[in-house]
Amino acid sequence: MINMSDYRANRPRFDALEEIRQNGDFSEFLIAAWGIIETLSNEAILKINKITSHDSRAKKLLALKVQSKLDIFKELGKISEDEYQTIIQFKKKRNYMFHEGAIFIRGLGQDDKDEIMDLGMHAADVMHNLNDRVSLNNGKRPSPDSELIKK
Repeated sequence: MINMSDYRANRPRFDALEEIRQNGDFSEFLIAAWGIIETLSNEAILKINKITSHDSRAKKLLALKVQSKLDIFKELGKISEDEYQTIIQFKKKRNYMFHEGAIFIRGLGQDDKDEIMDLGMHAADVMHNLNDRVSLNNGKRPSPDSELIKK
């Protein structure tokens, strides 16, 4: 597992997540990071299938939950197990904070917030990197009617 403080110091991007983090808005960070992950998962699933959002087949792909898209990316070899787990770990922490532990967000210590934000930045970067890779080389791809999509 990557050391997150080293990762953040050498992060290849400066984006809205970094700015939100610097402003200290933890809840906004969680929303923005997950929004980036959702948006980039939509872009990647379309790129892998070499279709646009205007294609009639896109609706079915875009309706998939992020988890299903991640499973497809992993099965196709587009993301590694470590990349997959990074996003899944962030998803679990984010879901807990918003759906189960929301009342505890205010009492969460800065070290815990930093750990979750580091993970969120890394998860968003995994998705940025996935999109970069599929833009350069689509390679293996499923049909929108394949069993991968029907899962």
